[in-house]
Amino acid sequence: MMLNAASTSRESNRKRAKKPKVKTGCVTCKIRRVKCDETRPQCLRCQKFGEGYCDGYEPAQGEQTQKRPPVNRSASSAVVRNSTPKRDPVIRVFSSQDEFCCFRLYCEEVAPQLSSSNRSIWHQLLLQAGQNQPFIRHAIIAIGALNRSLRDPRTVPISDRGKASMALGGHYPVASSVRAFALEHYDKFLEGAKGKMSLMGREEVRRTAMIVCLLVVCIENMQYRYSNALEHAQNGLRLMEELRSDTPDEKEPNGMFSPIPNIIEDEIVQQYHRMELQVMAMYDARTPSEHTRLKQEGSASIKDMPELFTSLEQARLYLDLLMRRTYHFMGYALADRSAFLKFSHDLGQSSSGEENLPKDISSWLRDAPDELQVEQEMYAAENRRWALAFEPMFRVALRNIERVESIRFLLLKIQSLTMTVRLAGHLSKSELVYDTFMSEFSQIVTLADVVLKHRHVDRFFAGGAFSFDMGLIYPLMTPAMSCRDRTLRREAIELLCIRPWREAQWHSQTSADIARFLMEVEEDGVETAYIPEWARARLSGVIADQEKRSLHLHCIRGVGENTTHRDSLRYYFVSEG
Repeated sequence: MMLNAASTSRESNRKRAKKPKVKTGCVTCKIRRVKCDETRPQCLRCQKFGEGYCDGYEPAQGEQTQKRPPVNRSASSAVVRNSTPKRDPVIRVFSSQDEFCCFRLYCEEVAPQLSSSNRSIWHQLLLQAGQNQPFIRHAIIAIGALNRSLRDPRTVPISDRGKASMALGGHYPVASSVRAFALEHYDKFLEGAKGKMSLMGREEVRRTAMIVCLLVVCIENMQYRYSNALEHAQNGLRLMEELRSDTPDEKEPNGMFSPIPNIIEDEIVQQYHRMELQVMAMYDARTPSEHTRLKQEGSASIKDMPELFTSLEQARLYLDLLMRRTYHFMGYALADRSAFLKFSHDLGQSSSGEENLPKDISSWLRDAPDELQVEQEMYAAENRRWALAFEPMFRVALRNIERVESIRFLLLKIQSLTMTVRLAGHLSKSELVYDTFMSEFSQIVTLADVVLKHRHVDRFFAGGAFSFDMGLIYPLMTPAMSCRDRTLRREAIELLCIRPWREAQWHSQTSADIARFLMEVEEDGVETAYIPEWARARLSGVIADQEKRSLHLHCIRGVGENTTHRDSLRYYFVSEG
């Protein structure tokens, strides 16, 4: 089967966007790594920032170098310190060397790791938006500074570090603290967004609001303010709903691309799709009727899914769609139940949250209609079709495992295996169902081990790094929590502890501790290698207290009338700037 014409056309456009940039642009655009319109003598993109911003063009091979007329740069010279390269014209849009260096940190360190599957939005689209809207540039500076403060606690306090600047040598910004510097620019970003958007037209406001929401969710997550991040993410998903409802010409959304790509790019919509997966895995408050509608999104695209994928990008887009459809089905099946994650400030000061937690999770499923089982198998069959279409590409990637691109193939395979297991266990009345998925558990752990020990792993999961998307933590939590092979389970937990890294609301080592809590509950009093059904537990709730830096973990052990409630209060200390 072939992709439909619209999908094929759109995908070809995305491929063209990934070709190497031309080398004939102006010097300034080359430094910024953005597309130049190549207008001479000065490109139009640079002229938006004022006269003298464009450094012109390097002479073609064989041409004699011609001197450009001198430009009066006295106004910007005060901003540039002695360590600033003379040829770096982009420095003129910044108020200080620290701003410039944090911007560079974002471009060189942060943006490449924010998404392993949709890098162009963070590395290209947002940088281009920052050219036209200075307030977006403040968000980029804030993200760069936060990344440094979170990855290197030595950056605080700065006053003890002398007057070194955080320039190319990896030193420290001249400010009371890196965190304070980041929050200062975060405030400027929020204030600027509020002021500028009030002057925009309807379509420009929509696009800008979607970009602003992504940046806010990113910055709130980086600060461990997960409640705020999830609240803004939910608001962002409402923006997506408005976008769908305001484009009636597209009767059945294909689920992979923007309905109005000339106004809101595919990359923005696809990043929202990835953000939606975060929400559904953690804290989805949407109603059954919303899940009912969204679990059918992209049905025509799934029907036309090719028998063999021709590119990694094609495979990724289909898998993202399949995952969203599947998790919407799972949300629909249990949408009237309590959310997995709760926050203490939502429960009230006197409430521990225990009264809001179920006493016997298996009772949720006793009256599940047969139609749910049939629908569950439909989504499982879609995932199997995807796996067959992906297998030839995956085998080629395994033969070239040392290449950095092989990590992306491994991640897609791991996510597909995770979806298989999560879907199968979702409606099961017994934890024994997971015993039939030992092959999938073993593959997840083996492939994750390859990724985390790969020579290029730091490009994706460097120690202390933050990613906007889910990558390996959620998949590794699946065997760590649900696999009852003691050796395999411990291997999954050890992989989560191999280095500290973060993906959206997930922290690798905190996730390992949650899995370890369940393992300890289940193994308590069990002397055999086999974990019997009466000892198995399901995580029933996580109550987060962000002020105390604690998680109150709850689980239900056993089934039926013999169930018991277990809980544990865990404290986590996070070094901040």
